[in-house]
Amino acid sequence: MGNHVAITVGGSNGHFELNVYKPLIASALLCSLRLLGDASASFEKNCVRGIEANRERISKLLHEKIGYDNAAAVAEKGHKEGTTLKEAALKLNVLTSDEFDKLVVPEKMISPSD
Repeated sequence: MGNHVAITVGGSNGHFELNVYKPLIASALLCSLRLLGDASASFEKNCVRGIEANRERISKLLHEKIGYDNAAAVAEKGHKEGTTLKEAALKLNVLTSDEFDKLVVPEKMISPSD
């Protein structure tokens, strides 16, 4: 934030092409670029390197859920027709009654879960 303020003040207080704050602006910009570069390298080294996809979990979630588009269609249909989500899902043939009851459990939706 300090570099940003220095650049902003330097730019606003300079006079056209005779800006005596150019060295300050250049220094603060280079410092910010260095900080961003170092932070990116550190993030890659300490956080990203070695991360692998949990393919089993991805597959489970992929095949277990109905997806955003279908969920949105169900919500829209239920809202427009004034019906429940379950009725809308059944009309759209997105889920069976048992699948809906298994997936949509309001008690599990009120707090974070794994």
